[in-house]
Amino acid sequence: MRWWVSGAVLLALVVGGAGGYAVGSRDEPSSPGRSTFADPVPVQADHPRLPVQLYEPDPDDKPLVPGIPLEQVRLTALNAKGQPSKYSVSVPIPKEWDDSFNGVSRWTFTKAGNDTMSFGMRLDIIAGDKESMDRAISIRQAQLRSANAQGNLHDVEFSAQDDSGFTVTFVEDGYRRISMELFIPDPDGNAFAAIAVYGRERDLSGIEDLVSLVDANITTIQRP
Repeated sequence: MRWWVSGAVLLALVVGGAGGYAVGSRDEPSSPGRSTFADPVPVQADHPRLPVQLYEPDPDDKPLVPGIPLEQVRLTALNAKGQPSKYSVSVPIPKEWDDSFNGVSRWTFTKAGNDTMSFGMRLDIIAGDKESMDRAISIRQAQLRSANAQGNLHDVEFSAQDDSGFTVTFVEDGYRRISMELFIPDPDGNAFAAIAVYGRERDLSGIEDLVSLVDANITTIQRP
């Protein structure tokens, strides 16, 4: 994996989400080619040109750190009849994390006792869609943009993308979030699985480490 860059992601988080906000005002140029800046003035809470962006405080759960114990497990998607399909993955997951299965092809892993806005990992087996890697990544990004347009997420911003995934920052229910999303190909180059490891700014080093370990040790399995 080459597509995450901690510095760039941290900058996006520190600046204030997608795009950030202006912190000063500029007067019209007094002469061509020259700009002048207004003197600093106290900013009122209802200043019409400087919207105040407030975020919920991060949950105080301990951060996700690199090197947590993992265990290799096999996960198999179910078909329309609720029976095991031919698509499976062997993947490392954090030991002693709780898991939730949607009954089809999605698993979510979280640490017991943590707040829902802490950190976690999600895995989808998407082999049945027969989408190329580029197409699968585009579909996922379109879903995030749609959630932003509908107001379910805010300030969605993508960064550090390559042909196997991307990093995205966003605001969810007032909480600032970061997610590293990894797509795993099958032997033919189509997208087989999609993994997301997500959390808070303080979880970034652990998120990177877990994504890297999953990428290095996941195996796709397709029965005839």
